Amino acid sequence: MAILCRYPDAFSAAIGMSGSYRIERFYDEAWSQDLFYSAPLQFLPGLEGPQLDRLRQRRVILASGEGAWEDIGSSWQIAGALGDKGIPNRVDNWGPQWPHEWHTWREMLPQYLRELT
Repeated sequence: MAILCRYPDAFSAAIGMSGSYRIERFYDEAWSQDLFYSAPLQFLPGLEGPQLDRLRQRRVILASGEGAWEDIGSSWQIAGALGDKGIPNRVDNWGPQWPHEWHTWREMLPQYLRELT
């Protein structure tokens, strides 16, 4: 998600699977510019100009379950930030039977790759 937002010329879409878009909670160190640009919820609100114009021509899919260790609220947060900037996106809720584990993502990814290719 962060890479698409930073480099919309290089990518046409992003698939966020069970993502966490507020990475600052993982860092005890001083906040840096590199961390800022790795956290879309930090830099998207201030994004303007040609980079934003290109992002408005991209697609974002945010897939998440609601099972153990899942936080679909994070997907809804980034969807709101993207929507506020006019960037096409959607949240796909896979429901409570899908936990934050590899088998969930193994099921999700092929579906979205087929859709985007």
